[in-house]
Amino acid sequence: MGLVRNPHVRIGGEVLNRTLTQRLLGPCLIALALLALLIPAALAQAPDGRLQVAGAGTVTTDGKVVMIGWATARKGARITVKDRAGDAQVTVNGQPQPARRGTVQVRRSGQFLISGSRVTITVTGDSMNLSIAGNGLVRMRGVGTYSLNGGAPGAWTNKVSLSASGAGSSKVKSGGKRQGRAR
Repeated sequence: MGLVRNPHVRIGGEVLNRTLTQRLLGPCLIALALLALLIPAALAQAPDGRLQVAGAGTVTTDGKVVMIGWATARKGARITVKDRAGDAQVTVNGQPQPARRGTVQVRRSGQFLISGSRVTITVTGDSMNLSIAGNGLVRMRGVGTYSLNGGAPGAWTNKVSLSASGAGSSKVKSGGKRQGRAR
């Protein structure tokens, strides 16, 4: 007589269909493996300034950047990437996102990895946590904190210049008047 495999798995008193579990777990593991492979390559692409951002509102970056993070919103976070060099890579929740005429638009909460040599990235959400590396300008509207190049955290400002030295970093009021250097 041949062996009969039970197609169900008992976990904590619950019986789960083994095929369904395998069907859901497989794509998640593949997405995590792909993301793990992309992160080192993406970080090598733009190793200059580093910015940590957490809060609610809209964050826009412009330049050569790599952004890793997550964002949520009741109706889905809004992510827009404008790729002026044709080399941007956008992955949201483990799925590559295709560009249409140099633009990627996603309205979905979750995790993402975005990189490009000449990109404008806009993320809008009720809650977000972003790590940004590279060179360029970052604008923050809303409420939150940021830390530039490992410095002390500060409240969101209108603009921050992203560079390795932080020498070009400045806080700018909405009226465009310089307050001094961000630390």
